[in-house]
Amino acid sequence: MQHLVQELQAHQIELELQNEELLLAQAETERIRLQYVNLYESAPVGYCTLDAAGTLHQLNLRTSQLLGQARAQLLGRRLALFVTLADRDQLSHFLAGLWAQPGQRQSCELAMCRADDTPFFGQLEGVVLLEGDAAHPPIGSCRLVLLDVTARRLAQDELKAKNALLDTIVQQMPVALARLGPDGRYRELAGQALRRLGLADNELAGQLAAKLFPATAPHFERLLAGHREIYTLHLTYQERTVVLHCSGFFDAQRQEVVVFALDITDSEQLKEAALRQQQELLAAILATQEEERRRIAEALHNSVGQLLYGTRLHLDALPPTEAVRASQLILNEAIVATRSISFELTPTILEDFGLAVALQELVSRIPTSLAVDLNLHGLDRPLPPLLATAAYRIVQELLNNVMKHAQAQEVFVQVSQEEGQLYLSVEDDGVGLPPEVAPGPPLGIGLAGIRTRAGLLGGTFTVQSRPGRGTGFFLQIPVESLASPGKS
Repeated sequence: MQHLVQELQAHQIELELQNEELLLAQAETERIRLQYVNLYESAPVGYCTLDAAGTLHQLNLRTSQLLGQARAQLLGRRLALFVTLADRDQLSHFLAGLWAQPGQRQSCELAMCRADDTPFFGQLEGVVLLEGDAAHPPIGSCRLVLLDVTARRLAQDELKAKNALLDTIVQQMPVALARLGPDGRYRELAGQALRRLGLADNELAGQLAAKLFPATAPHFERLLAGHREIYTLHLTYQERTVVLHCSGFFDAQRQEVVVFALDITDSEQLKEAALRQQQELLAAILATQEEERRRIAEALHNSVGQLLYGTRLHLDALPPTEAVRASQLILNEAIVATRSISFELTPTILEDFGLAVALQELVSRIPTSLAVDLNLHGLDRPLPPLLATAAYRIVQELLNNVMKHAQAQEVFVQVSQEEGQLYLSVEDDGVGLPPEVAPGPPLGIGLAGIRTRAGLLGGTFTVQSRPGRGTGFFLQIPVESLASPGKS
């Protein structure tokens, strides 16, 4: 009996230990269950369970918030009621696909509305799970995850609209879009502006831009280095030319150079045509002026000059008296002045020997009270007659201004032809221009005429005045633009 009692006591202790372990396991299970419920209820996404008819059977708090109705009111309602009419067929197709392929995860995006008809875009991630054993037929349930993707969808729609607008601009407006990789090859080259070159969209994709259009190379290098640039390009392809106003930048995220270009060929051609007309008008004016100067010079030589020479012969035949000698001196001065005026009016040496010799002769006639340092470079190559005449007259006018206004002791004159440009400068050590005049238009009609003439020749004219230390006049005129016979 005692042995039996001991066995029962041992068995009781064992049962108590097992009961304690069971209570601990139940407590742990409840803790895990509560943790799961807490995660389920506080999840930032909606969780719900549907049957084969699409009816809601289980849902968490986030699903209730997304659908805009209390959980108790949602249970037993069909999810399709919260999908817009236009997308309900898509929902039906989605659910049918889930039930047709249990265990396979699928997703779709739908236009939905809350209970108060507030629209939003929802993304559904779903899977059908089957539960059961050999003794009982499997019972399935559809588990869904519901996400509010309104912000993402609106951003996508906005991006799509912008891309559509950009595509319309590229295809309809005279523009071009180029995307180039770090290797300098076109990833994309499209736009209506390419039609002027006879190119279709992306016809040159994959090719090196610098090989096709060498003028793009320096701009590509600067853009690739991260510099933003706005520039103008003249591109030629198979004897067709286009002028593009470009704006580019480097897209660090996509590691590519992006360039937008506007076709300004027509406007540039209009500008060139207007400039040609102005230059032709200038050429006609200058030709008329030179012809008038020639006529006046001939009149001085043939009439006044002959009269002066005749008078000197008459005086030379008279007995030498003090009055006669005084008259001869005055007469000689008049003859020299007439010759000088005739030369200034028509420097035939310019036509016969060129600009360099004409300028040297001009400087030799400057009074010795003004020292002139003349430097000539590259003038052994002939200049267009219009430009040579204009350069000569400009130097002549500037030297006259120095002698009349500058009170200078020395003047430096430099004329050079380099790299298709004619550079001309006249600098003196005189009193300079008044401060209130120097920044504005040039002083005097002569200087204003020089500025206008330089502009019509396609060049620039600048004045740098240093009060008390002199004034510098600087011109730069392109030679090539005046080289055609029609412009000369």
